[in-house]
Amino acid sequence: YLGDTFSVDTWYAQLGASRTFVTNGPMLALEVNGRPMGSTIELNAGDDIVIAASASSNPDAERLDRLEIIVHGEVVAVADDVSRDNSVTLEHSSVADGGMWIAARAYGKQQAVAHTAPVYVVVDDRGFIKSDAVAEIIGRMLLRLDEFDTMQVDVGSELETWSVGGPLTEMLDDQRLKILQRVDDARRFYAAMLDRP
Repeated sequence: YLGDTFSVDTWYAQLGASRTFVTNGPMLALEVNGRPMGSTIELNAGDDIVIAASASSNPDAERLDRLEIIVHGEVVAVADDVSRDNSVTLEHSSVADGGMWIAARAYGKQQAVAHTAPVYVVVDDRGFIKSDAVAEIIGRMLLRLDEFDTMQVDVGSELETWSVGGPLTEMLDDQRLKILQRVDDARRFYAAMLDRP
């Protein structure tokens, strides 16, 4: 999202501010309470949230199928009334009852897809974490971290085993202590998250 200033410097600045989206074709726009994707909005419980999203795509490439509003990974609104010029808009309103992240996603009829960076909504200074999902997500992350305790290099999975097998094994041996220290740091971080009220 560049606004009215089209320049390389603006492009990099906006990319760094997450005012962007990923796509294999469709163009996306998202605003929450008038603020673009990548923004953080601070609200109080009970404040209104107004979401506006749009998608468009070259109709010669692929027809759009739908546009979705995503809140904490769940689809909360869908528009599939794609216009003749292959664009669709969607507005959705809700009330702030807790922190959240909000994004927009568009699909084409065949394989086109696009997803915006989120807008983060912080309510009553409590962040935007989906509290009821934290324990499950941390549990998955801790299981992944446990894999590092016994990790081995699988040189057979490398395309050029004869070239990189030896160096990979040596690098792992050299870096194992540093990796395990980082794993312990991550475990402490997750434990602190679980201790938060």
